[in-house]
Amino acid sequence: MIELSWRDKVDHFIVYSLLAALVFQALPVRIEGTRRWLFCFVLVSGFGLWDECLQHFNPARTGDPLDWLADSVGALLAAVACSAFPKIRKLANWNCTSTLFRKKSL
Repeated sequence: MIELSWRDKVDHFIVYSLLAALVFQALPVRIEGTRRWLFCFVLVSGFGLWDECLQHFNPARTGDPLDWLADSVGALLAAVACSAFPKIRKLANWNCTSTLFRKKSL
């Protein structure tokens, strides 16, 4: 029997959304448009599937298809959002050291 924990599903959704945003930024520039977000989604969703399958070999963990669904939905939403909204891509490029060491102008 699978226990539904919404907190767990939200955690999976958020983590895989962040992962997809980072993967989207890391893809080569030559991959553009629909191919870019689709490739990002397939990579991150495939990683989620691989992770859930590996959990079957660990006696302390259980693989849950609903976790993979939450992973995939998070990855899809983030990949499409990064593709459609360039300002979201800027957030993925944010670097805390660049704001800490920026010279203040008087």
